[in-house]
Amino acid sequence: QSFWIRVHCPSNQAPGVYRGALAVHADGCAAVRIPFAVRVNGFAVGRTSSLPLAVTFNPRPTRQWEGIEGMTAAAERDRDPNSPVRMWRRHDAEWTSFLADYLIPRDNLYYSKCIDDAQLRALKQLDAEGRSGLVNLGYWDYPRRAEDMDAWRKTTLGRLVESYKKVSALGMQDRTYVYGCDEVPKKTFPLMRMAVEELRKALPGVSIFTTARDGKYGVGSPLGAIDWFTPGTQGYDPAQAEISRKAGHQVWWYICCSPCYPRLNVGLEHPPLEGRLLTWQQYTEDCDGVFNWGINYWHRRAVTDDSDVYLDKWTYGRGMSGMTGDGLMIYPGKSGPLPTIRLANVRDGIQDYEWMKLAESKAGREATARVVGRIAPDQTNAVRDPARIHG
Repeated sequence: QSFWIRVHCPSNQAPGVYRGALAVHADGCAAVRIPFAVRVNGFAVGRTSSLPLAVTFNPRPTRQWEGIEGMTAAAERDRDPNSPVRMWRRHDAEWTSFLADYLIPRDNLYYSKCIDDAQLRALKQLDAEGRSGLVNLGYWDYPRRAEDMDAWRKTTLGRLVESYKKVSALGMQDRTYVYGCDEVPKKTFPLMRMAVEELRKALPGVSIFTTARDGKYGVGSPLGAIDWFTPGTQGYDPAQAEISRKAGHQVWWYICCSPCYPRLNVGLEHPPLEGRLLTWQQYTEDCDGVFNWGINYWHRRAVTDDSDVYLDKWTYGRGMSGMTGDGLMIYPGKSGPLPTIRLANVRDGIQDYEWMKLAESKAGREATARVVGRIAPDQTNAVRDPARIHG
């Protein structure tokens, strides 16, 4: 049985290799001692990620992909005080710190309402701890017809402006963005442009973010006023991304229920190491940020017992995609948050990125990219041997 060990190192720990043993105990069994060594480096990485991240943590019930049976099950979970969508709140502040420990912001890409008091408390907590990240003010969509613009202003635009006022009162307005128009096709672009013009006027200085399927990333397209574009990793075009950056945009990328091998992903069908390698490829491709639609699609699941290490009581599949584990990288235990080995690899990858940026500051981009390229030369070739990475 594989297992993962978390080691917490004091900030003033002297560099060097520390050796000892782990003692593993179980009722009715003799203790097992495992030789264990920890290497402490002579430098530190930050308490937040310098790689921009947009990740959804949304424990609330989601019905977007549910049929009638799923809607009924979700409604039952809503009423059950021990369901994941309600029980997690007993550890609300702990969840905020837990996510920050893994360098993931407490955020939600799909707010359909104004930012609430729970999220504001989380933002205050992270700011006090010096671990704040990007803040999404809410999800934006486009009016379905030009004549619907007034109604759109009252609903979508109104709640985004209200969220902006709340976040600005905390002094965090310089970290804000609005995400919207999730994977919408080209035919919606003229109406999207109308919405973007309104967003620009009402929310000056707020970055506008989308996964709309604009292969030009805003260059010579109706979406030129959008700041950040995000294709899936398999659709990321480095040459066009560079053209877009020169025009003032950012180009991120994302994974979800795709891509599949030989490209990297974090589903259970993929080696856990791939979650770490994603940031290596991100550095090779010079991508601006990483987007993940969600890490806790919980609402139809039972709460796992903290001793249920195999998660036998948990249903893995999301029900929409064929990739087991998509949207599930953390679990709600009765005693608080439970991480996965996949999530630990993701954090290692984020920290690897910090190492890459440190190396770049000393040796330059070209030299650093050459070393990173030995492990992740492109999207369809990655070294999946842990020994090579540690070497």
